Amino acid sequence: MGLFDGIGSVIGGALGGLFGGGGDASSDIEEAEQQAIAERRAEFEKAQQFLSPFMGAGQFAIPGLEALTGGDPAAVINRLTQQFQTSPGQQFIQQQATRALQNQAERAGLLDTGAERASLAQTVSGLASQNLNQFINQALGVRSSQQQALESLFGGGLGAGQALAGGALQTGAGIAGDLGNIGAAQAASALGRQRDISSLFGGIGGLIGGALGGGGFGGGGFGNLFGSSALSAPIEPSVSSLVNQFQQFGGGGLSGGFF
Repeated sequence: MGLFDGIGSVIGGALGGLFGGGGDASSDIEEAEQQAIAERRAEFEKAQQFLSPFMGAGQFAIPGLEALTGGDPAAVINRLTQQFQTSPGQQFIQQQATRALQNQAERAGLLDTGAERASLAQTVSGLASQNLNQFINQALGVRSSQQQALESLFGGGLGAGQALAGGALQTGAGIAGDLGNIGAAQAASALGRQRDISSLFGGIGGLIGGALGGGGFGGGGFGNLFGSSALSAPIEPSVSSLVNQFQQFGGGGLSGGFF
């Protein structure tokens, strides 16, 4: 194989690594990572769609909780007291109690006396106070149930928001890792190409150095370059060989006595 053939072989191999299948690994890695990124984003969108209603319910509960838990508790009781109205059932109980007291006072001869009126006032006031306390307790029970329901909605919305935030962080970290893998693959591919280029010029330099150095004009050096085997013999002509060549060209007198 000649020098040019050797150089051609080195260049062909190096160019094959540069522009042939050498970049397939990097391309495969990049394609796989892009698919992973797309899958991560799709899964996050699904989670976002699933958790959005719970987050909306939690946001809806915030104003109600602020209204139920905000302010002075005494002010809440005052508002409930102002809303209190005697129900028809309670009015019937008061009427029955009043009649019973009046009948008792009449039998005792105390009808329309101060004692009777004091007894009636005490009975009616006690019934009213009892009814008011029942109303307040029932109202506070309803408020407590409402508060628990709103707190449940708020807690569910908060948990959904935290889950979505955690998913966003995981998705971001995963995508960052995927992009890092793509960058590493591209960097490795670029480094491999640089090494191929260095190998290309190193191989060419080695062939030329071998031809001009230890190889001389024999073997696979410039003898192969010009395709001639004549240069493979040492160039050391002797006097007798020169005489023989001169005689062949008509100089036969030299053989008689020139030397």
